[in-house]
Amino acid sequence: MGNDRNILNELIVKFKEVNPFKEVRIIHRPKRVIYYLDRISAKDISNFYKGILPSAIQKCVGQFGSYDIAGLYTLPDGQNVIGIELRPNDPKIDYPKRLKTIELPETDLLYCDLTFDCIPTTEVIKFGYKQAQHMFETSGYGTIQISQEHYLYAIHYEGKHSRILIPIIDQTQKFRLTADYQSMSKEEIIEFTIHDPGMEPYNWTYMFERIDNFAADGIADYAYVYFDIKSFKVYKVNFGAEAAVNHFNRIGQAIEDTDWIYAGARCDNDNFAMMIKDMPREEMRLNLLKFFDSLSHVPEDPFYRLYYRCGVVEMRTALNTHWGVTDFAKVAHKMCGGFSETEICFYTDEMWEHDLWGQKVRTYLPTAIDNDEFVIHYQPKYALRTNRVIGAEALVRWNYHNEEFLYPGSFIPCLELDTSICRLDELVLHKVCQQIREWIDKDIPVVPISVNLSRKQMETVNLVNHLERIVDIYNIDHELIEFELTESAAYENQEYMLSVLNDFRSHGFLISMDDFGTGLSSLNLLVKMPLNTLKIDKSFIDLISSKNTDPKNQVVLQHIINMAKDLNIKCLAEGIEEKAQVAKLKSMECEFVQGFYFSKPIQASDFTKLLIRQK
Repeated sequence: MGNDRNILNELIVKFKEVNPFKEVRIIHRPKRVIYYLDRISAKDISNFYKGILPSAIQKCVGQFGSYDIAGLYTLPDGQNVIGIELRPNDPKIDYPKRLKTIELPETDLLYCDLTFDCIPTTEVIKFGYKQAQHMFETSGYGTIQISQEHYLYAIHYEGKHSRILIPIIDQTQKFRLTADYQSMSKEEIIEFTIHDPGMEPYNWTYMFERIDNFAADGIADYAYVYFDIKSFKVYKVNFGAEAAVNHFNRIGQAIEDTDWIYAGARCDNDNFAMMIKDMPREEMRLNLLKFFDSLSHVPEDPFYRLYYRCGVVEMRTALNTHWGVTDFAKVAHKMCGGFSETEICFYTDEMWEHDLWGQKVRTYLPTAIDNDEFVIHYQPKYALRTNRVIGAEALVRWNYHNEEFLYPGSFIPCLELDTSICRLDELVLHKVCQQIREWIDKDIPVVPISVNLSRKQMETVNLVNHLERIVDIYNIDHELIEFELTESAAYENQEYMLSVLNDFRSHGFLISMDDFGTGLSSLNLLVKMPLNTLKIDKSFIDLISSKNTDPKNQVVLQHIINMAKDLNIKCLAEGIEEKAQVAKLKSMECEFVQGFYFSKPIQASDFTKLLIRQK
């Protein structure tokens, strides 16, 4: 059976070589229902590829229970429809009432990711399917045909990236991955169980057995390591699925070749686990850093580096609790938040408390939103030459249970661990737009307000159109909203990020980069970004305080300001706390400033008074 898996994997690799597809695999889908609009025009289809959906479909996007994003489906009669798949009979889903439906049975699908520059025309789809069909037939491995019961194929479009799903029938059942255990030896069955198809590293089944029976292997004590690869999706997009598998295999080989590693396995996706020899923490940290450094370079590009996020716990830490080492290592792993370096985090009891708090925050968030517990404060931005307020940054405070105010540092990092942060970001945008609308209605002069654009939010499908709809509810000019992107979030997927930012600018929104200079800056990328404002991080401003007299500090800051001007980007220095900094920034011709020296974040009523005073 292991050979069958290898043959299927080889076929798919060959299939990709002769097709315009970046990734191809066979997936299985359970029962679901397509809700769709059948009367669509050529303009609807054109809008679909721009990320604009009919309102009736857009309302369904993002509901709990969606199997995928909205798609363009072709029915057996050749008719094109726009719809979305939802699982049936789910009380949590608000099913649309006026859309047509197609009930779908359990289905095998040929899943094909297209390259960015390939347009998913009917001809492309037919070509890809014919090549797949020919590949299976000539291999003697089985035959596949398009299932024509419900639809011929679906196109799903996400961030200028397309994928095609083709429902298929396996006529010979040869390539379905079911094992004939009766014809396999004991050794073959074991091998089949502890390895995933096409993967050299052991899988979690193997690792679980080793953890559960470590004493039988003669291990008295060990440390458990849980790690993943930072921004691995970006690597996979850049170099392809085959490169990803090859890197997994390199990790597996490195585990086998390292004498202080008892056992290691790939858990899922790009997550790995290891049992290693117990040793002093500093020695363990250095050994792990050396191990990961050996796996940071990739053959596809000598200048491309991979970094790792690693949680570690000693076995003895977990022995006296009902939790296992795997739970503690994952908690430590979550504490890693950097971007451009490998991180090793050792478990502490404080981490466990932090993790429990994070779970509590994420669970309570919907209730807190319903109870209107989040309050927006505004930190003014000033023109340095005139001292006039030219804008403000919206900062959220949490009136937790209406009992105490929590600052962002105590809950934002918890929400950033999943898509919960997107809900809060949208709430802040709603509240800011509502406030701007109130100022306009009262004839109070308005200034642009900046709101945060989180890394998770950047991954949202049709982000620009979605946020535009929120702003347009309040009928305010787009130029009154500035989206702030942190420097670390800007470097996850550069091609996609640039396309999103350009989309924001084309819709009239302002864009600024926050925290500039914190270590990730790429001048080449900065040239390409359509920024209105560059916010210089407080760490640079601290270097020109009265306590820091080294002239080199001022030289670096002056070059940043000059560079921004040469790129036609406005410069804002944040974190101003003393008069000496103001004087130096004036001499450097920095345009805008923000910080406690001028004003702390203030309530909306106090910021309104500022606007009225300079009317």
